[in-house]
Amino acid sequence: MPIFAIFGIIAVVSFGIGMYAGVKWDSASHKAETITAQKEEIRIDQAQDEVTADAGTQAVIVQEKIRTVFRDRIVYRDREVPYEVTLRTDSGCVIPNYFVGLWNSANQGTVPDASRGIDESPSGVTLTDVERQKERETEICLANTEQLIGLQGWVRDQQAVE
Repeated sequence: MPIFAIFGIIAVVSFGIGMYAGVKWDSASHKAETITAQKEEIRIDQAQDEVTADAGTQAVIVQEKIRTVFRDRIVYRDREVPYEVTLRTDSGCVIPNYFVGLWNSANQGTVPDASRGIDESPSGVTLTDVERQKERETEICLANTEQLIGLQGWVRDQQAVE
């Protein structure tokens, strides 16, 4: 067998072994990069889950705080309101239809129809009804405010994780 043929076979075998070793090396490197990327993704997911759980806990705490504040106001009202709004004052205070329409328009975010004029006829709504409705709307407003503050904090914390 000529010497060139032996060198050719050795070259082909060496090339094959080199290709096999290169593929194995590249595969191991790719696996290491994949594992590192997966670990980072798991870390980010865990941090985001923790932020979400903290936001949920904070929302529950704030909601309980709002309930407590209004529970305190109710206790306070039981002691103070009877002196301010007596039954005679409550029944004697006439809430006109125009006020009720204006209140409803304000809650809907619309402008009342001015062509209807001012309707001063009694609406049947009492002063304590207005007070209770105002308290309910204030509680809803405070709850929405706290939810938005919590959402802003959650978004800020999510962005900080990445």
